[in-house]
Amino acid sequence: MFSIPEFVEELDTNIRVANGIAGAPECECKNGRCLKDNRGKWKCSCFSKYAIQEESVCEKCDCGSKGKCLFSRKINDVTKFEKKCVCDKGYADKDGTCTECGCGENSKCEFEDGQKNCYCEEGYAEKDGKCTECDCGEGGACEFQNGEKVCDCFPGYLLDDSYCRDLCFKSPCKYGKCELEEESFRCDCDFPYFGPTCELDSCTESPCLNGGTCELASFEELATMPEISFNCDCKAPYFGPTCEKVCDCGIHGKCGVLNGTKHCICDEKYSENYGHCEKCDCGDGGTCKFNNRHKYCSCFPGYIYDVDRCKECDCGENGKCQYVDGKRECVCFGGYAEKDGRCQECDCGIYGTCEFVNGKKHCVCEKGYSEKDGKCEKCDCGVGGTCKFNNGHKSCSCFPKYIFDGDRCKECDCGNNGKCRYDENRNKQCDCFEGYAEQDGLCTDCNCGTHGNCIFVEKDIKNCTCETGYSVNNQGICELCDCEGKGKCSFDVSNKQVCDCEEGYKLNSKNKCQECDCGDKTKTNSCTFYKGEKVCDCVSMYADKNGTCT
Repeated sequence: MFSIPEFVEELDTNIRVANGIAGAPECECKNGRCLKDNRGKWKCSCFSKYAIQEESVCEKCDCGSKGKCLFSRKINDVTKFEKKCVCDKGYADKDGTCTECGCGENSKCEFEDGQKNCYCEEGYAEKDGKCTECDCGEGGACEFQNGEKVCDCFPGYLLDDSYCRDLCFKSPCKYGKCELEEESFRCDCDFPYFGPTCELDSCTESPCLNGGTCELASFEELATMPEISFNCDCKAPYFGPTCEKVCDCGIHGKCGVLNGTKHCICDEKYSENYGHCEKCDCGDGGTCKFNNRHKYCSCFPGYIYDVDRCKECDCGENGKCQYVDGKRECVCFGGYAEKDGRCQECDCGIYGTCEFVNGKKHCVCEKGYSEKDGKCEKCDCGVGGTCKFNNGHKSCSCFPKYIFDGDRCKECDCGNNGKCRYDENRNKQCDCFEGYAEQDGLCTDCNCGTHGNCIFVEKDIKNCTCETGYSVNNQGICELCDCEGKGKCSFDVSNKQVCDCEEGYKLNSKNKCQECDCGDKTKTNSCTFYKGEKVCDCVSMYADKNGTCT
C-alpha cells in the first residue's frame, strides 16, 4: 500500500521528492526515486552515478565529478544505448571520464584517441597548448609557428605590418576610386583622369594648338558641362576648344577672345551671327541679336515687336499692348478699357463690359440687363423687345408684332390689316382697318361698304350694321335704301329696293313710302297710289273727292 512519506525535501522549483517511499501508485523507479513535479505528475529521478536509460530504469553512468552522464540511443541502432559525458567548461570526455583539457577560454577542447585537440575561436590560434589571440584581419588566416605569429593572406590581399590588407588599402588610384576584383583591383578614374592608376589627365598630351595653354576643367565646370574635361587659354588671334581657329568677325566689328571663346564686338545696328557681324536692326525701341541664324528683337519697356522691329506700344500699367495685323490694340485688365491709347478705369459691374465710345463711357450689358447710373442693372422686357433705362426708369422698345402691356413686351399680332393693343386690363384688342373685323385674333376681310360696320358673329359669318338710310343688299354691302323714313327698307333677290311702309303710308310711283289717308269712310287698306295720284276706295254712299272719301 502507498504510505505517507516521513518528510518532504524541496529539490528545485518544479520537483518535490518523497523520501522513504517504497513505491508510488503511478511511478516505478529502479536505482532512483519517484518525484512529483509541480503539475502533480510522478517521475523517476536516478541516484548519483546513475542515469535514465529507459523509462523508469536507471543504469550505472559515471563521468566523474566534472560532468554529467546520460544515455542516448545509438545512431546506427536505436534499440541500443550509449553513454555520453556532458563535461564542465575546461573539461572534455576522455575514455568516459571528464578530464581537464586546458585550451583556454576562447576554444573548444576534445580528446581523440587520448590526444588533446584545441579548436580555437576566430581571432585565436593554438600556442603552447592554449588558444592565444592571433589576428591577421579578415583577409588572411593566422597561426603560430615555433611560437611566432604567421599570416597566410588570401588572394587579393597583401601582408602589411602583420595584417592582411586588401589591394586598395594604400589607395593606388591617384585620381579615382579603387575597386577590388577577385585577386586584383581596378581604378574607376574621376573625369578627366585616366590610366591604370588614374595618373594621366586630359592635358597630358598637350591638346591646345598654336601656343595655347591647357588647364583642367574645374569641378564647377564639370558639374555643368561634364563632356568638357579641359580648357585652352589661347593666344590672340586664335580661339576655339583647342585654339584651332583664327578670330575674325568681318568688316562690321572687332573680334575678341575671352576664356578661349570668340566674341564679336559689332558696330551699331549689327549683331553677331555665327561668328560674323551682320545687319540686325530692331529700330530705336529695342536691341537686336541673332538666334539660330534668325533675327531676334528684345524690346524696351513700352515697346512691342511687330513685323520686324520694336514699335511704341504702351497702354499703361492696367493692360497689355499688342499689334494685330499691323494695328495697335490695348488688351485691358478687368475694370479697365482703352481710351486715348491707354487703359483707363471703366467699370459696368459684373453683368456687362465697359468701353469708351468717342471718349465717353459705354456699357455693353448682358441680355436682360441695361445701363443705369453707369452700371449694368436688371432690365427685362421679355423676349419681344429691348430694355433700357431713361432717367432711371425702365423703358421697353418692342419688336414688330409685340406691344408693351405696361410691364413687358407681349406678342400682339392682328395681321397686316389692323393694329394690336392691350387695354387697361392687359387684354389684347385689335383695331382693324376699314373693311376688316377681328376673327380668331386676326383682322379678317369683313366688308359692308363705306356706310356700315362689319363684325363676325360666328366663324366666317359676318353681320353688317348699316347707317340710317342704308340696308344690306344681296352682295352683303350697305347700300342706300330710302323709304322716306316711313318704312323698313330692304333688297330683294334681284337687288331691287323693297319698302315695308308703316301704317298710314303706301308705296308711291317712286317706290317710296308716302302718306295715304282717305279719311274714315274708306274700306280697309283702300288707299293706294296710281300714276303718282292717290286713289281712294270709299264705302257705299261715299266717293273720292280730291283724295278724301266724302
